[in-house]
Amino acid sequence: MIRVALIDEDQVVRLGVAAMMAAGDTGIAVVDPTSTPRVDIALYDPAGRHQAGPPGLADARIAKVAAYTWNFQPWLADDLRRRGVCGFLSKRLTGPQLVKSLRVIHSGTFVLAPSVRRSVEAGSDWPGRGSGLTLRESEVLALITRGLSNHDIAQQLHVSPNSVKSYIRSCYRKIGAESRSQAVIWGLSHAMV
Repeated sequence: MIRVALIDEDQVVRLGVAAMMAAGDTGIAVVDPTSTPRVDIALYDPAGRHQAGPPGLADARIAKVAAYTWNFQPWLADDLRRRGVCGFLSKRLTGPQLVKSLRVIHSGTFVLAPSVRRSVEAGSDWPGRGSGLTLRESEVLALITRGLSNHDIAQQLHVSPNSVKSYIRSCYRKIGAESRSQAVIWGLSHAMV
């Protein structure tokens, strides 16, 4: 039995995941992290209360931690993996997809689900690809959409501020934006949040 805990989640999410795990013989139990001596996988939302980092990594009772979010942006997976997270899962996964992902995480493999091969826009691997954006340009535009400054974007992506400016100019040209606010509006309307 794989014991899964949801950290600081709303009741509707906890009950929904518990119902998905109870449907059929999944071999997965949703447990309360405060009253269980051991948790195999703790799920948390990096867009929620734990933006600074994944909770539970220092807790000996928690074996693995995975991100579980509505704000699924596959290009953030590498950063989460560096922080010690064992999976990056969308809350849009079906019950069987979530079960399969949790089993793979439990076996010791990092999981990105749905995989990047699934398109966010029809015919694309990442938001903006259908509009001609490269993966890096898409990352920069997503960070602009989230409200980060050029300096913060450069630090997060480990590139120079001049590189960020170059990516921004290229993005603006490809999406037809003339200002940062127009780029943010474009990003919001193209699933970059």
